[in-house]
Amino acid sequence: MLREFRSRRIGLDGYQSSVLSPHIDGYLKWMTERGYSRVTLHGYLGHIRAFSAFQKKRRIELKAISDNHIQDFVRWYQKSYKGPFARRAENSPGMGKHQAAAMKSFIGYLQEQGIASKPNVDEAIPRIIVQYLEYLRVHRGLSEVTIGRRRKCAVKFHQFLENRSLDFGSMHPKDIEDFVMAAENPRAPTARSSQVEFMRGFFRYLRANRLVPETCEPFLPSRRRYRDAALPTVLQPGDVRKTLQQLNRSVPTGRRDYAILQMLKTYGLRGGEVAALSLSDIDWRAEVIRVRQTKTRRTLELPLLPPVARSIIAYLKAGRPKASTNRALFLNTVAPYRGMTTGGIWQVVAKALHQAGVKSHKRGSHIFRHTKATDLLRVGAPLKSISDVLGHKNPNSTFWYCKVAVADLRQVALELPGGAQ
Repeated sequence: MLREFRSRRIGLDGYQSSVLSPHIDGYLKWMTERGYSRVTLHGYLGHIRAFSAFQKKRRIELKAISDNHIQDFVRWYQKSYKGPFARRAENSPGMGKHQAAAMKSFIGYLQEQGIASKPNVDEAIPRIIVQYLEYLRVHRGLSEVTIGRRRKCAVKFHQFLENRSLDFGSMHPKDIEDFVMAAENPRAPTARSSQVEFMRGFFRYLRANRLVPETCEPFLPSRRRYRDAALPTVLQPGDVRKTLQQLNRSVPTGRRDYAILQMLKTYGLRGGEVAALSLSDIDWRAEVIRVRQTKTRRTLELPLLPPVARSIIAYLKAGRPKASTNRALFLNTVAPYRGMTTGGIWQVVAKALHQAGVKSHKRGSHIFRHTKATDLLRVGAPLKSISDVLGHKNPNSTFWYCKVAVADLRQVALELPGGAQ
């Protein structure tokens, strides 16, 4: 297959003396199956040809090639490489991203085929953090999403201490306070509160293993937050309608985004729940859709309502990439066709609201969830029913939405005995 990409600028000679040469043909087939265009592959081959020179010069064994070599290669490429595209690399700041993408895909292929070693994600972090994560998984039974967040927080704190030439046993209360304050985000007090809570749990574990001074945990700063003090942000009916109508459903991206927003609007799902949907979660004969809740880890069976069904069918027929073997329902529209992430769903919503001209200080997928709950409340749905629709484990979570219907409550007050005449 490599011969199909022969050109005067990228020939076969660059690979003949390289340990990479036996694997180029398989890589091209692997990438083609994932929907990459010939133009993209042609460019990637040029970067891989340059990497073969880098690999030979640095004497990197094939088995040892990993993502750790990517940035070194990009720097070497832009400073030292004299082959094809060298002048373009010097004059194009964006070329580094293209090189990194090419090498990330090639190294991913080598690792998938067992040619290069797959990295152990826990190798780069201290053993105590690995043990802490295992404790959360086995003894606390936390979800992988929560464990991932706590891992990220613990690793960041470890790196923070390393930058100060400290470790868990030699740190001081001031170091903890500085770390939390450095991550301060005035727009996201909830995220900051969660980080402090993660840190408290981590410190309790460290203290139980006698790896941290006992004086440190009480010094974690805290901020008094009143439960449900803020009102949920909701959309007006006209805003919801306008947001869906402005999507261009004549193109694949528009069909996908319309189906996503239709699901958020109809069911009030979390962004992560939409991202986690697979093709097998839809039972067309039974007309139900199975949703795995990200927080409670329960599976809900929801009726496949006509507006949602029509939007998904339109997307599957003329929007979802045909070349992908990925079973996720919603995919990225460019290769590699991976399933969308929670962040990807957030971006779809934020972009749609912006294009519709909807003014809101919150633009994530949760705004549709808040809107759904409030709409149900306003039409008189019982709190228990709303709680079931949203999948709330704790009914108090649903009670929060009662505060939005202030106008409705005032109307009720006027009808009470003894009201104003």
